[in-house]
Amino acid sequence: MSAVCKRQTSTLISRLESSFGLACFSGGLTGLCHTTAVVDASPSHFFTININGHSPRSTTDFNILMASRAASDAIIQSAACIRDEHAVRPGGASSLHLQGPHAEELSRWRHASGRPTIENSPCIVMSRGGNIPPSALCHDPDTPLSQAAFTPWLLVPTAATATADQTMQGARHPAYRVTSLAVPSVLGAASAARALGAARVSIEAGPSTTRGLYDGSSYTQDMTSVAADSQHCTGASSGHSCPVDWLFLSVFTPAAQYNMHPSAVGGCSLAKASLHKLFDRRGKTFSETTQDGQWHFAVFRNKHSSPD
Repeated sequence: MSAVCKRQTSTLISRLESSFGLACFSGGLTGLCHTTAVVDASPSHFFTININGHSPRSTTDFNILMASRAASDAIIQSAACIRDEHAVRPGGASSLHLQGPHAEELSRWRHASGRPTIENSPCIVMSRGGNIPPSALCHDPDTPLSQAAFTPWLLVPTAATATADQTMQGARHPAYRVTSLAVPSVLGAASAARALGAARVSIEAGPSTTRGLYDGSSYTQDMTSVAADSQHCTGASSGHSCPVDWLFLSVFTPAAQYNMHPSAVGGCSLAKASLHKLFDRRGKTFSETTQDGQWHFAVFRNKHSSPD
């Protein structure tokens, strides 16, 4: 960490790192990071919590997402998540911004810590058809530009290039990119980000995009081949090498009296057996109690990643 970064501190990051017992944001952590919130509703699997008005909320989970975003050089998102966020926050593309009460503080910290400029910090959106409401990729007019940390970059199949170009022209973003690959994948997106010099790439996409990273089913294949049916959520196959270096996992356990709305529960994210087979927990686990239930937060390190 640079001397400048040491002088420019973030109260939120300091608090989170103290809770984790790990310098997971300011300590120069690199690699492919996955930040996700799941519900513990099955003896064997975690299921993603969807982004909508019926979902349980956690201030701590939101803060972890924002701290991870501030510490990242690039983000990988799915078009589905972009559309869901836009439905909840129609003012603009929340994935391009640092949000919430700590946004300005995190923005100053990000700048002082030497993260790339916005033009070289992509939010890579993986889309099957490239057809996203242009307003979902515009900077929120109610958010200060100082908190805009990322530039939209659509990654689409070759056949969707023209549609993606129209989408981005409609968004009127001066630095947008559209890249077409015959077989778009999370690893292809990560490789594109690293080509820009990104050392820490954060995945915020949902289970249809990320599940194959853990079970080996399709993470090198076309993202459309990943089955949305939770029955296809298997454990890590023998010999599978998971490419995720760090997993920031927020686990929600519903209270006995809380009836979780069906629309709040997404696809299967991760088999519990895979978590223990592929990862070691680092630092400490801590929790938050809400009126809906209990949240637990932990950071996991891939057992086979390069040494810290």
